[in-house]
Amino acid sequence: MPNIKVYGVEPAQVQAMSGVLTPTLSAAIGCPADWISFFAGGGIFSCGQPLKTDVYVQVDWFSREETVQDAVAQVITDGIKAMDGMDGVETVTVVFSSLEKPNYYENGQHY
Repeated sequence: MPNIKVYGVEPAQVQAMSGVLTPTLSAAIGCPADWISFFAGGGIFSCGQPLKTDVYVQVDWFSREETVQDAVAQVITDGIKAMDGMDGVETVTVVFSSLEKPNYYENGQHY
């Protein structure tokens, strides 16, 4: 935890992004690097057309301080905009979903 779901970016680019961003995110969040997972969520569409200028990122995690959240949002945004092939991206939206520990299960056991 956290789980980072990236939409509007090809899976191979999400995989590359995970290798580049994980050490910085780990330091900003204060968690081991192997707790951070990236998911490639697919395309973004509006009115039947793909949106090539937008990237949407959902971060599922246990709530952290706003300063940590701000730092993570900036690392993700800067990382996406710096990637090869992301020249046309105008908007990176990062949304944080705070999970409640009693509602999080791993291998059938809640956290």
